[in-house]
Amino acid sequence: MWTSPAATPVVASRAGAEAVSLTWSSRIIQFSREAGRKFVFDCPKGGRAERVTGTDIYGETSSVCTAAVHAGLITMENGGRVTAEVRPGHETFSGSRRNGITSASYGRMTNSFVFVR
Repeated sequence: MWTSPAATPVVASRAGAEAVSLTWSSRIIQFSREAGRKFVFDCPKGGRAERVTGTDIYGETSSVCTAAVHAGLITMENGGRVTAEVRPGHETFSGSRRNGITSASYGRMTNSFVFVR
């Protein structure tokens, strides 16, 4: 598993998912391109909105934490813990505005991710 210098793996894991601390600019593509891998992400408090592509199914270059705000799982102010699963890509990603975050529409990407519980 490759991690950026700003993203340090956390020793704990939950339900077969690797736990990772990250920054608001971290993207799932930095951690895996293997469909089916799950990660528990700890998004820090005091976030700043970064680029997000898609709705419910997010493109691999999306900020994981900002996508979690878009999905209504956490807030930028409080941060929080979310679990994401890497999935195969899609031909198109549809953007939308949710929870104060506007996601972009985009064409084909190799991988995507969804939030799981």
